This record gives sequence, structure tokens and C-alpha cells, in this order.
Amino acid sequence: MTKLRRLGKFLLDLFEIYIPAVTFVIMFLAFILQIVTRYFFNNPLSWPYEVSVIAFVWTVVLGACYARRRKEMVEFAVVFDMFPKKVRYMLNIFGNVIVAVGLAAALYPVYDYIQFLKIEKSTILRVPFNIAFFPFFIMMLLMIGHSLRDIADSLCQLRKGEQI
Repeated sequence: MTKLRRLGKFLLDLFEIYIPAVTFVIMFLAFILQIVTRYFFNNPLSWPYEVSVIAFVWTVVLGACYARRRKEMVEFAVVFDMFPKKVRYMLNIFGNVIVAVGLAAALYPVYDYIQFLKIEKSTILRVPFNIAFFPFFIMMLLMIGHSLRDIADSLCQLRKGEQI
């Protein structure tokens, strides 16, 4: 495996596995802290809620990219499986092209809006919303990459005549 390929895999794992795992732990600890301070010390804290919400956004949005990479997302394949292999390849390519083009078209407007959100801050911790919602932009880039990879895989399989 080349250095560039290893670096790419590490960055992919960083954004799709490690960061969501860390944000999940942060979310869980903030949630437990909130329960302990509220019910055992009768003195609820307000900041763990914000930490939990922001960590939840990071966990779900970046974790969805890992599910997409592993092709473990929910599919309704009843009708899709009835088509011949060649048609399935073409439908797979068509669907991934739609996703990639749609997300690519939305990249700049989403980035611009996320940058606009830096003027708004969360109520308690004063975290700028562009930090809270930046993983959505990363998710869009990763989903475009996964769609392009699936298009390339489908084209190769279509040429070989193999099954998806």
C-alpha cells in the first residue's frame, strides 16, 4: 500500500470512525453528567445539553458516511433486485450520478451558509454555529467521493459482467 493510499485511508477513518467515536463518548459523558447533577445533586447544569446536541450532530452526520462506505444503509431493493444485472448496474450508476451531482451543486451554497453561521453562537457555551454544523460540509464531500467510487465500481463490473 502506497503512502498516499495509507494517508487517504487514515483520513477517511479519522472522519468516519474516530471523530464520530470521540464525539459519541463526549455526548454520552455529558448526558450522564447531566443526569447525575440533576437527580443526585438536585443542581442541573445547562451546558451538557448543548455539548450533547453538538456532539450528536457530529456523530450522526460523520457516522452516516461510514455506513455509506460500508454499504450498510437502508435499502429498498425489492424492485431493484427484479431487474437483470445490466439494468441494475445502470440504475446504480444513474442513482450515484444524481447524488454526486446534487451534492456537488450544493457544496458552495452550503459552505457559504455554514460560514455565515459564524455570527450566531450557541446560547450557553457561545460556540459558533459554523463549528457545530461544519461536519455537514465534510459529509457532503465524503458522500460525493463514495458516490464516485461506486460509479467507478459499477462501470468496472458492467464491463466485466459481474454482479454488484
